[in-house]
Amino acid sequence: MRAGWITTTLGEVCLFENGDRGKNYPSKSDYVNDGIPFVNAGHLKEGKVSLEGMNYISGDCFNRLGSGKFQTDDVLFCLRGSLGKFGVVGPEIARGAVASSLVIVRPKSNHKTQHGISVGFMSHYLSSSFCAEMIAKFAGGAAQPNLGARDLKRFLLFLPPLPEQARIVAILDEAFAAIATATAHAEQNLANAQELFESCCSRFIVEDSRKYKQVTLGDACKGFHYGTSRKSAPQGIVPVVRMGNLQDGEINWNEPVYTSSDDDIAKYKLNDRDVLFNRTNSPKHVGKTAMFRGKRAAVFAGYLIRVAWNADQLDPNYLNLFLNSRSVRAYGKTVMSWSINQANINATKLGRYPIRLPPLQEQKLVAEKLMSIRNEVVSSRAKVKVKLKELLSLKQSLLHKAFTGQLTANNKAADRTLAEAGV
Repeated sequence: MRAGWITTTLGEVCLFENGDRGKNYPSKSDYVNDGIPFVNAGHLKEGKVSLEGMNYISGDCFNRLGSGKFQTDDVLFCLRGSLGKFGVVGPEIARGAVASSLVIVRPKSNHKTQHGISVGFMSHYLSSSFCAEMIAKFAGGAAQPNLGARDLKRFLLFLPPLPEQARIVAILDEAFAAIATATAHAEQNLANAQELFESCCSRFIVEDSRKYKQVTLGDACKGFHYGTSRKSAPQGIVPVVRMGNLQDGEINWNEPVYTSSDDDIAKYKLNDRDVLFNRTNSPKHVGKTAMFRGKRAAVFAGYLIRVAWNADQLDPNYLNLFLNSRSVRAYGKTVMSWSINQANINATKLGRYPIRLPPLQEQKLVAEKLMSIRNEVVSSRAKVKVKLKELLSLKQSLLHKAFTGQLTANNKAADRTLAEAGV
């Protein structure tokens, strides 16, 4: 540990106040359209308190509360549910109250020694792996991990003098701004590549095909078949393709489940270039489609539909791209059935999908072009995921250096770390 640093706990340098759990705790009838913010875990976003979707309580309700009242620059920390989420109260919020799952953490105002803690330093500490280790050490509860305020007070940290904290916070803020910019660029590049693919699909599959006669998918297919309803197992003879395996128009074999039923293997065995349509799930996932490439034996689950295409009318790659296209997915939302948290497009509705069919050779050429673009997008997405993971690791590396005394006199250590990561 560097000279001048001390080993302490959050309880020694901060005050803590739980939300009011008594009879005056706000109910929905206490909410008003414009009043005093009442913050829960959902309002803690990226280390800040967000007003988006905020609940408000009246002044009378606020005054009745016996505890849990915060002010600007307080830190709100989640003790249950989204354990470890936190947010610093910004200047746009002068006062408010917290839900019972949160605790208010406030640097001791009467702690005027060189080893008080600044809000900025505490915020970075709560984002670090050091804090994550403390959470893992003290958290209790199996179904829903939780902490008590007394546990949070026991969190260990290494604390430099206040002037040194200010220098470290300034270095981290500058470095994290650079990381945020690099992250935004990576995500925007991926969005641009995806938009290029979607616009090409719209052009080649929708616009360029308008000169051809419109038919239904049922006219161009031999039939639509549901998969097995038998429960899968972690081990077995043959893998069962499920909705989660349908990714980017292909089958992803991560986290496979299996069947050992001879009947199912015979009845639901997939053939090379079978097209699978996800018929029931959340609205976001209904309509996802992928092609089975026949690289291994497999069967398919009951909430998928196998589209048995006519070889003399439909190219399977073209069909796969058609069903995954933005306009066709949008059409699916207009015909899907709804129940609680579930949507469904059955085989009958799928068979009524309108489609225009260019000649087979043209379908194949279009599919080749679009698959080439899609493969580039998938490759770009994989690279972006690696980059984002590297940027997250970079943040933790900088935080580790900060809390072990390596970001003190200047920011050369941060500059070197950023340069090594290409930021």
